[in-house]
Amino acid sequence: MDLTGPVTAGGDIRFRLTAAYDDADSFLDYWRRQHLFIAPVIAFDVGDATTVTVESLYTRNKLRGFFNGLPAEGTVLPNPNGPLPRSLGLTTRPSHPPSARMRIFRRASIIASATG
Repeated sequence: MDLTGPVTAGGDIRFRLTAAYDDADSFLDYWRRQHLFIAPVIAFDVGDATTVTVESLYTRNKLRGFFNGLPAEGTVLPNPNGPLPRSLGLTTRPSHPPSARMRIFRRASIIASATG
């Protein structure tokens, strides 16, 4: 999602909001990912040549399961025990809670330009 526009009628305060959400299973057994991303921005014109911009970013990834590939034997090469299923993950049913990575970022800037 990407939204942008003026907050005030004169446009001296503007915003932008980008966001994404993904909740995905996989063809692999016991693998799942949840991803959330939000990045709001607001800009204020505080003078004819000065803008204050405030940005923020929040992202969170929850991962359940682990996949590090499958051996060539049984997938693309012959295997005396037969082919391996495409959905095979070399992990068992997860007994640990999903891992989570989170990042929060904030930044403010003032942009001033000389006119004249």
